[in-house]
Amino acid sequence: MKNGFYFLGGLLLLAGACTAPDSYRLVGNLSGLADGTRMLLVPAATHKQEKPIGEAVVEDGKFVFEGQLPEPRLLNLQAEGKQLYYAFMLENGEVTITGEAVSTTDGDREMVTLNKAVVTGSKADREFREKIAFRQELDKAYTRLHQK
Repeated sequence: MKNGFYFLGGLLLLAGACTAPDSYRLVGNLSGLADGTRMLLVPAATHKQEKPIGEAVVEDGKFVFEGQLPEPRLLNLQAEGKQLYYAFMLENGEVTITGEAVSTTDGDREMVTLNKAVVTGSKADREFREKIAFRQELDKAYTRLHQK
């Protein structure tokens, strides 16, 4: 009887450990971003003027978003007032994004490019990157063709 309770307790612990997280924590570490920059998480590919679902402030190149998603979602990471759009898939769990933000200006607009951006902790983002990898090759071929 005592062994049955231990077995049942072990099963309950195992079941609890296997449940999917119900919230996300996105930790960003992007060198080159000025302290005080407001970062936004905005739904992507909706063809609408979406409102941000999250906001965070950069401090020492780092920022943190926390929230909940009912399912994995394609989002744009944006910097308020700057031309920075980085699309990635976010899902509930511990996710990090690292890279280098490089600023350039075009007239009165500041544009920010993310170099060496890497998202970890999101299986959905890894699958997304695998599915769009062919597009990068097409872009390179297009550029080579039109440089002649």
